[in-house]
Amino acid sequence: MSRSWFNRLTFSYLPILIIVPAILMILFFIGSAELSKRETARANEVFSRQAVQSLDYSFRSIGEMMNREITSGEFSSFFSASENPYLAADEASRRLARLKLTNPLIDSIYVYRLSDEAVLSNLSFGRLDSFSDRAFLESVIGESVPVRWSEPREIVAFGEQPRTVVTLVKGIPLLTGERGLMVVNVSLDSVRELLREMIGEETSFIHLYTADGVMMLGTEADLPSADAEQLQHDASRSEVDSNMELSAVSSAYTGWEIRSGVIGDSLSQILTGIWYVWIGGAALIVLAGVAWAVFVSRRNYEPVMQLLERLEALPPGTAQAAAALTEAAQIGEKGFAEGGAERLERKGRRGQHTDEFARIESTLSAMIARAEADRQRQREDIVYRRREFFRELLDGSRVVGSEEWETETLRLEIQRGLGASEAPVTEEAVRRTDIENERAGHSATSGFGVAVVGLLEIDRPDEFNRAYSERSRDLLRYALANAAEELAEGRGARLWAEWLPGGRLGLLLRFADRDMAESDTVSEASGISQELGMWIAAHLKCTVTIALGDELKRPEDIAKGFREADEAIGYKSSLGGARVIARRDLSKGAAAELYGVLRTIRELAQAYRLGQPEWKERLEELLDELRTALLPKDDLSGLMNVLAYQLLREMMELPGEAKQLWRSEAAPKLSAVLEHFDTLDELESEVRSLLDEYAVRLRLLRESRSSHVTLQEVRAFIDANFSDPNLSLSLIADRFGLSSSYLSRLFKDAFGENFVDYLASVRIEAAKKLLRETTEPIQELALRVGYANYMSFSRAFKKVASTTPGDYRTRSKAGPEAE
Repeated sequence: MSRSWFNRLTFSYLPILIIVPAILMILFFIGSAELSKRETARANEVFSRQAVQSLDYSFRSIGEMMNREITSGEFSSFFSASENPYLAADEASRRLARLKLTNPLIDSIYVYRLSDEAVLSNLSFGRLDSFSDRAFLESVIGESVPVRWSEPREIVAFGEQPRTVVTLVKGIPLLTGERGLMVVNVSLDSVRELLREMIGEETSFIHLYTADGVMMLGTEADLPSADAEQLQHDASRSEVDSNMELSAVSSAYTGWEIRSGVIGDSLSQILTGIWYVWIGGAALIVLAGVAWAVFVSRRNYEPVMQLLERLEALPPGTAQAAAALTEAAQIGEKGFAEGGAERLERKGRRGQHTDEFARIESTLSAMIARAEADRQRQREDIVYRRREFFRELLDGSRVVGSEEWETETLRLEIQRGLGASEAPVTEEAVRRTDIENERAGHSATSGFGVAVVGLLEIDRPDEFNRAYSERSRDLLRYALANAAEELAEGRGARLWAEWLPGGRLGLLLRFADRDMAESDTVSEASGISQELGMWIAAHLKCTVTIALGDELKRPEDIAKGFREADEAIGYKSSLGGARVIARRDLSKGAAAELYGVLRTIRELAQAYRLGQPEWKERLEELLDELRTALLPKDDLSGLMNVLAYQLLREMMELPGEAKQLWRSEAAPKLSAVLEHFDTLDELESEVRSLLDEYAVRLRLLRESRSSHVTLQEVRAFIDANFSDPNLSLSLIADRFGLSSSYLSRLFKDAFGENFVDYLASVRIEAAKKLLRETTEPIQELALRVGYANYMSFSRAFKKVASTTPGDYRTRSKAGPEAE
């Protein structure tokens, strides 16, 4: 080999070593800039959330402090006419001063007495007409007491500079505010200092906006004080615009929004520094790469030289023959004839200027062409054709008669027996085999015998995939198919098993070598399948379900048997896995009528919404009905989706927090369970666990409301006295010492329906039971459930049950068919 090869190899690396680092530098700068921006934005978002939490905590603590002071009765003497007014005012003023000292954010705090329009703060006591914050108080007194912090506003005390504050007002007492008000003002300057303590003012900033998007304050050193008019000034606005706001987080408590980011060009300075460091490092890498390329070229010089020496040592003409073989394989005979002269001319030129790499390429290309030819022959091998023939028979795309069946199976078995020789199968070979079979007493028309088509499905495929690697799964599938064939052969049957798309094993079990006139073919196949299932459970980390179709006597019926087995495997969800399912057994016990299932679902959903423990009984009743019905998986999934929809519909009647809990958490989890279950037992466990969990959470939400115990007593009173025609909302309100409107609102918030609808549903449910179980006249039955006349009862019954009492009794007495 000449020295020129070494030079070409060396200098071919150098452009790559220069271009690649340059491209990497550009990509790195772009990527690092974007990554740094994202990370900075993510960090700012986390910081903004912490700032919002801190701000919410501070403002919430002020609100809670006001609630404690109002409910504790510390200011009762100030609002009581029987006490010494001056002593009460002095004690209240001292209390207000202590409250202001406990929280540095509070700018001022005062209470307003509605009876005589007196205003008391920690520093003064006077009348409303001379109070500095009179305009704000008058606006609050004229309207309902606000429940949230006010928008920024300006207050001016006597002898002091104007200040921008936000205000929280509480009624005394809290619910009505009929005696007076407590007002707390928080200075935005204090809020600004609080936010500044959380950040580094040199690089970061925080802007606080109102719910309407108006800027309240900013933490920048050059930004004016928190004054609405100053913040709208052009100079301050340009300062705000020069900063980069990277994240924004809203407060659920105040409704305000915190936006944070990086001041000025600090982020660009960081990225520029990283860029300079990267340029220096890349230059060093290029220099090291050049030295390494020279070293590697020298080191690789000798092995290539040795390879060429071995090619030179080949017998004369070997390399040329290999190159010709490769060229012929690539272009074909026609192209070879058309361009032969031109290629011979190119070969002559190559002979004058020997190219070592071309010689290596031609030899390797010949080897690749031979390997490709071997792979092509392998794709045409008998295993592939057997599998395709099997799939065509099952899906019905190819229907064969007895003679064609015999011919094809013999052809496939003859080819399989040839082994490595791969000798061609001739018509003469098939004819000789037919003659031998006829001499043995097996004619071509009777070789199919009787058969059963089956489907084997691995239970819990996700667990199977986790337990074994992909290579191990392939080996186990191969071993499983072989084990099935051996078990069938041991029972005097012949099994043809092939894996189908979807991870299922197709089975064609034939009894061709014995008289099955007095034997039950499906029972024999079921016995073999049970033995196979026990073997798999004992030796592998999985179980299988095997479905069998009906008996077949002609090869034309193979596709029909496959459809029967596919239908039977659908009942795995109801019957459970690790079993053998024969279609004929399913036809004997046809699926029961779904009488009452939808009614059970409705009762379950209603009881669950009301928090009644009877929902567990309804769930158990529903599961028993589904087991009895023996449904395929599609029908089972449909009914369970009806349950999910009914629960969602009922839960939407609950108040906001409970409704949001079900819609955002429970409903998506229930849908996921219904999408991925395998058997009814698995579904029962998942659904029961989920409903138990959220029943507890919903109960805790209900009990967290102060009126929950009272409402439970009210509902129990209704359930016990619904038969009283005089039962009304006002009667119950008087009994429990509540107003009718207040009780009605509490009832609606807690149970998702008003009092009248609930009382009607209780009475109609009792009436339904009496209609089903007794023969009393409907007029007397109406009196028993609390209706004074039949017309009122009939209207209420039709509204709730969508039918008349007489029609309901007729259908219920007629049984499931009438329903």
